[in-house]
Amino acid sequence: MATQNTTTVQITPAANIVGTNANVTKTITLDRGETFAARTAAFMQDDRLAGSHIVADKPIAVTVCDDLLNSGVAQDVTGDQIVPVNNLGTTYAVVRGFSSTASTAYGDQIYILATQNGTNISVNGTVVASSLNAGQQYYHSMQTALTAVVTANHPVYVYQLSGYVHSSGGTERGAALVPSMYSISSNRFSIYKDPTSFNNSIFVLVRTGNEDGFTINGNASVLQASDFNVVPNLSGWKYARKSIQSVAGGTVTVANSKGAFSLGYFYTGAAVGGSASFGYFSKYGTLSFSDTT
Repeated sequence: MATQNTTTVQITPAANIVGTNANVTKTITLDRGETFAARTAAFMQDDRLAGSHIVADKPIAVTVCDDLLNSGVAQDVTGDQIVPVNNLGTTYAVVRGFSSTASTAYGDQIYILATQNGTNISVNGTVVASSLNAGQQYYHSMQTALTAVVTANHPVYVYQLSGYVHSSGGTERGAALVPSMYSISSNRFSIYKDPTSFNNSIFVLVRTGNEDGFTINGNASVLQASDFNVVPNLSGWKYARKSIQSVAGGTVTVANSKGAFSLGYFYTGAAVGGSASFGYFSKYGTLSFSDTT
């Protein structure tokens, strides 16, 4: 979507899209508020548009989505708005959601996309991919692990596919762009909690020593230091995966009096069926000069 009039956008799709073949650049002109949808010409897994290249002469917003992901009984739309490559980083910590731990296909998955040639990727300290070119990606399953630490020698996108297993056995899916550790620079977030929603939970990353500084709507008893665990393979950081189902619906403010933190929010529409919503709250910057980050 364009934010200014006469915006020129060049799209080089990684797979065939309607009206344009893979690796052929399509140029369009948009005015403020106008949108262009690039849809794959086919619907198989190999036809996804990950690795497509988009360049514009004025600021634009780009949203990615996958329609009707099959997760057993459930079938869902997932997606998120992505950020420019200059807002990426080289170190990420991912906290697993509530998807299946019995199935790799239906469990939490992360997709790591290179933005420069010669990209090397490690997960939890082990090299898993070497010399990736820009647009190539590596897939990692978080079937049972509660965390994954991703590092690279060049900036990468990290995209998390998560979900929730409902009582009928299906997995309600949600997906989100993960912010890098460099972008953790806020000590207060406010979210809206639907009073009718189910399985409201937050994922929190914070510096070791600051885990006892949290309040939720001013209450220090909801998220406590005992809720946090050390992030394996990432020195100096702790994480929590905490239910806030008991917190009253409406505006929910999470704050830390001691330092900055990262916040992810996850909820489903119903115990059975419905949908999953999942996202991270971040400035998605490349570097914070705060002494706490």
